[in-house]
Amino acid sequence: MLGKCLINRLRDKQITNETDLREILRPQSDIGAGKWFDLAGLFMPEKEVEKLLSDIENEDINTLEQTEQVFRRMFESYSLYEWTYVADVLQKLSDKTTEEITSSDIIELITKCRDAFVNFNNQLIQDAGKEFSPNVQF
Repeated sequence: MLGKCLINRLRDKQITNETDLREILRPQSDIGAGKWFDLAGLFMPEKEVEKLLSDIENEDINTLEQTEQVFRRMFESYSLYEWTYVADVLQKLSDKTTEEITSSDIIELITKCRDAFVNFNNQLIQDAGKEFSPNVQF
């Protein structure tokens, strides 16, 4: 997931130097880092869920229409929150802020993600092979 998000973030961008790279990597929101919750299939950052619950408890949100508007806004902001989460994880993995990350760091991270994906895919193939082996007993 991290590698895919990183590649999507960089895709089709004109990056001519480290400054361009860092600008693209910088999150545009502070919402998204940390824990996330599944709200009936809509994954949302803990901050957003806590705000929603607080607004309901304080009766700032007291109709279904208002609740729907909040869910719609959260849905529309998902990619913004997702990138904040991914940037936070990437910074932790690299021990660097987005202001310190270099193109070499990005290449290394993408390579690690690719290797992890290939390893996972190979494990799936091996597991599936066991199920279709002629020696399988029921």
